[in-house]
Amino acid sequence: MSKAWFSHAFSDVIRFAKSRPVMVSTSFTNLTADLIRVPKYAFVTGLRVLITTPLSGGTPSLTIGYSGNGTTAVTDGFMISSVVIPGTAGMKNMKDGVIATAPGSQGKYFSGGAGVVTATLSGTPTAGVFYVFVDYRVIY
Repeated sequence: MSKAWFSHAFSDVIRFAKSRPVMVSTSFTNLTADLIRVPKYAFVTGLRVLITTPLSGGTPSLTIGYSGNGTTAVTDGFMISSVVIPGTAGMKNMKDGVIATAPGSQGKYFSGGAGVVTATLSGTPTAGVFYVFVDYRVIY
């Protein structure tokens, strides 16, 4: 006879969040910015970067990561720069990444605490505009 091992943790809360527009300038370079808060028990199922004005000047590098969750921050946990392609306008999807280089590229569960989606910019770009969109479910 089998033993019942059911989980009664369900999600009835589905959220889709958008960051403010990030307007790149010389003051926003070589730093990590907190963009979107996600609550404890959130499961990130999708993340996209919309580049409306390509990043220019210098050699721009843009990664999307996370902090919080009771763990060490991972600045490229969702998307590495070669997936974001900061010098090209358009919508970029985290699921185009590789798990070996961005461990959260296929999803991330914030079970240890609330977290924050971050953007890290380096390479001294002087202009550009982008948004970050996060799709997540809260599982109680």
